[in-house]
Amino acid sequence: MVWEALVKAVLLGTQRLGQRPLAEMVPLSEEMEPLIDGDSLEVEILQVLAIASVQRRAGRVLPRGVAEGRVEVAPEERLPRCSLAASRLLHESLQGEEVEERLGLWLGWAREAGVRVPAECLPQVLEVGRQGRNLRSLMLPVLGYRGYWLAAQNSDWQFAALAVVGVTPEEGWGEGNLPTRLFWLRQMRLADPDQAREWVSGVWEAHKAGDRTEYLKCFHLGLTAADEPFLEGALGDKSQQVREMAARLLTRLPESGFVQRVRQWLAGRLERSPQGLKVTLPEMMTPEMRRDGVREKPPAKVPRQPWWFLQQLARVPPRVWAQGEEIEVWLGLAREHPLWEYLWEGWAIAAMIHQDRDWARCLLGLEIPGRLEGDLERDRTLLHSLPLEEREAWILGHLQAHPQRMSKRHPSLRQLQLCDWPWRDEFSRGIFQRFRGDILASQDHYDWAVRSTFRRFSHWMNPRLQGEFRESLLPEMKPQSYWRQTVEQFLDLLVFREGLDEANRE
Repeated sequence: MVWEALVKAVLLGTQRLGQRPLAEMVPLSEEMEPLIDGDSLEVEILQVLAIASVQRRAGRVLPRGVAEGRVEVAPEERLPRCSLAASRLLHESLQGEEVEERLGLWLGWAREAGVRVPAECLPQVLEVGRQGRNLRSLMLPVLGYRGYWLAAQNSDWQFAALAVVGVTPEEGWGEGNLPTRLFWLRQMRLADPDQAREWVSGVWEAHKAGDRTEYLKCFHLGLTAADEPFLEGALGDKSQQVREMAARLLTRLPESGFVQRVRQWLAGRLERSPQGLKVTLPEMMTPEMRRDGVREKPPAKVPRQPWWFLQQLARVPPRVWAQGEEIEVWLGLAREHPLWEYLWEGWAIAAMIHQDRDWARCLLGLEIPGRLEGDLERDRTLLHSLPLEEREAWILGHLQAHPQRMSKRHPSLRQLQLCDWPWRDEFSRGIFQRFRGDILASQDHYDWAVRSTFRRFSHWMNPRLQGEFRESLLPEMKPQSYWRQTVEQFLDLLVFREGLDEANRE
């Protein structure tokens, strides 16, 4: 109660709190009151924060049932514990400065290696998960049964309090918290999608919109035409976010009635003529469009009618419009149209959704806005649709076509930010040598975007190349170079990943 009251007071601010004494706002204990002797409300709040912080670190009073020993012990583990070397690296990561970055690398490695977080590190790892959501999806598979058990003892860690031991899937789905229900729903979508759909259908009306949206997100696992009737029903949901998620899923079923409706809607609105492409925008938002998840309100500075058209165009497989060599023809015709940005973006999203490799090849490299979907994630998916050798060759070719010094406005920098896969050695060396030349030529030049991108390469390059890279670059750099710290961090991360590889071999 003290901590929650303090947080509320800090958020309100002392000016809004007025002249009320601190004791009226924060329930101070008898032990705490004599320690508070500040000459202003601000100082007193800081004093209580300091004391409360120590109390939270020291521990908390156990609930009555826990104090009496009625809590079940943690179940036996299924996953093996990580090696001592990996445990040491995790300890170092949790004590260092770049906790989230190194912990993310460690968790990803542990998932691939099939090992769990050592018990002594669980509180710190769970605390990182409490403070931010970014790493939670990486944490859950490697916390182990003791991690799930420990999370259940602390209300701050409920995101990881999975009931997965000693319960049937039906019990976990019916009686668990939301993280547990989602865990079992994902498992059932992989094992028996029809049964999973029946689970969701049985509780649909009773659960809030946020939960219904989370349930639908699990439907991408094992999605088939059998899910279509249920998803069509979800289009009639009162919640806009539920309708949008149902529409996203139906879009991934190219033969669904939903996609056919959108194709029919577009049939008279996008046509090719001898004069070029003809686009007829919708005049108004209809109930049918709203039911199918079309967002009525556009982003700032985007007209309403092109916005509605863009959303519909993005749902139809792009091969409907062109295939093979005709794709470039259609993209060229679109370039001459006043709505070219909406056409290109709609086709790019459609190629991403329907995994159309031919359209992806033609769209990569075009400067396409990201009004409807994040352009970085969209283009990453398009690039990943290509075979590994082809996508790496495409990136190297893009770099060769733009030999100017790397900067935040360099056309290839954004493309390099999409390369989040394990790189082959040839590709790693090619990218490193290009940046090595730029680094040595601009040691006194500061460009945060270029530095952060280069540093990120350490996540994907073969870590065994770190010695080669070190000898090639560090001796040539000035001691006081602006780049030196970034290069050393890049090499340190490669060393960290190399240590994980060696720990795996243990």
